Amino acid sequence: MTRAPILALLHRHRRRLLPLAALCLVLLLGWHTLQWLEPQAIAPSDQLIAQALPRERGPADAALKELRRTYASSAELEHTPIGADVDTMRVGLFVTNNYSIDMAVPMYASDGLLWTSWSPALQAKFEAAGMEPTRLLVFVNNVEGWDSRLTPVGDAPMRLANGDYYQLITYSTKLSIEHLGLHHFPFQRMHLPIALEVNDESDQFRFEKLRLIPDLADSGVGHAIDVNGFITRGWSMAEFRHIYDSDFGLREDNSTRPASVSYSQILFDVFYARSVKASVWSLFQPLVVVMAIVILSPSLSSRLWDVRIALPATAVLTLVFLQASYRNVLPQLPYLTFIDRIYSLAYALCLACFALYVWAANRLNHAIPHGTAEQRAVIEAEINRVDRRFQIGCLLALSIGSVLCWLL
Repeated sequence: MTRAPILALLHRHRRRLLPLAALCLVLLLGWHTLQWLEPQAIAPSDQLIAQALPRERGPADAALKELRRTYASSAELEHTPIGADVDTMRVGLFVTNNYSIDMAVPMYASDGLLWTSWSPALQAKFEAAGMEPTRLLVFVNNVEGWDSRLTPVGDAPMRLANGDYYQLITYSTKLSIEHLGLHHFPFQRMHLPIALEVNDESDQFRFEKLRLIPDLADSGVGHAIDVNGFITRGWSMAEFRHIYDSDFGLREDNSTRPASVSYSQILFDVFYARSVKASVWSLFQPLVVVMAIVILSPSLSSRLWDVRIALPATAVLTLVFLQASYRNVLPQLPYLTFIDRIYSLAYALCLACFALYVWAANRLNHAIPHGTAEQRAVIEAEINRVDRRFQIGCLLALSIGSVLCWLL
């Protein structure tokens, strides 16, 4: 088709295209207005920098990349070598159970085993500082401290064959889920993190003086790690450098103390994926049925205008109740999830369907008292032709819109 016929077609249908173009312009301006009015979040006063360490047997490279991509403030790894004067403490985790997930908070409960090993030189520093090694590590993302238990196994740390000290600890705690990531709900991936960091009461064990080394060889998860409604995809563990842009009030005027402090942190993350089949059957099947009824409704005879015009309103009420059923299990979010966008598209199609039936009903009501039988037949044929085009447009809008809803 050349340019001239296209221009002629647009000129011939300009009365129909102008309202559509105006509506698109209003929607575009409204969207940009909402973007401008959206409040901007402040930048946090701390950041996590992923550390690059020699690899051992443990999680796959893809799992470690996902861990760093999810939690690290910087996309680049920081190659901070461990100097000879820097103490190290090896930390391992074996998670036996994750349960009681509450997305409304969001938080979850976790049970498992934690172990640490350290050198005699570091033990001497603990004794000089009057610190118990079992109190050195704390859960950074702990939610309810009163309901958290860290129980050392044995009366005192045991000595290993190489002279190092070793302590096994059982834990049971409730932890926050920092990166819930519900943009693609209900097909999202869920990360349940355990963040262990140095509790530096004596101000002697900062990142420059003490590093936590993940025990990738022996860490892992138990057989009871599965969560109802999700498929366990794997786990990962890595060291991060937690930088606080504050010295917590210890830097006096004209002091040489740095304005920020950093500590070594171990992040153990178990990640899950929601079942696609279960999500489709439980959440999308009712929506598909309702939209199928809406798209098929123009196939009704145009003379049944009272039945046709009632269907979109009934469909909207059904969509409202369906949407409320899944929104009850989600927290308050500052963004739209994938299924929220799909429902918004469904509402728009219901509104367009209602507008179509209003137009068709007015055409028929005007033709019945004033027009002949032939004129009424022509109007009914015109309405049927528009109905067929509307059905095709709805199918295209749902197909293209669903893809855009996923990508946006």
